[in-house]
Amino acid sequence: MKRTEVYSRTRDVGADGQLPGAPRPYRFTRNPMYLAGLGLWLGWAVFYGRLPVLAGAALWAATNSVIITREERALNRVFGEEYHLYKRSVPRWLHNFSRD
Repeated sequence: MKRTEVYSRTRDVGADGQLPGAPRPYRFTRNPMYLAGLGLWLGWAVFYGRLPVLAGAALWAATNSVIITREERALNRVFGEEYHLYKRSVPRWLHNFSRD
């Protein structure tokens, strides 16, 4: 395992880029809260059956894609190779369960 110093805390990073103690949702998607928000918007669109709500979901997803891109650049600067390994092993939106 590679050890890296991050904000005066040491973390072990496995060869697969996973932090051994990472919360479960972060093993399947790098953005579980954004994914949950998108799920809520899509659920509202189905529940209300209204096109404007679906358009809101699309706008929400597009806006958050821009935000996520900026956050990932910042995380790359702060965590470097550790975050790069994590990005390679965990998808931005959904986990591909067929790889397991």
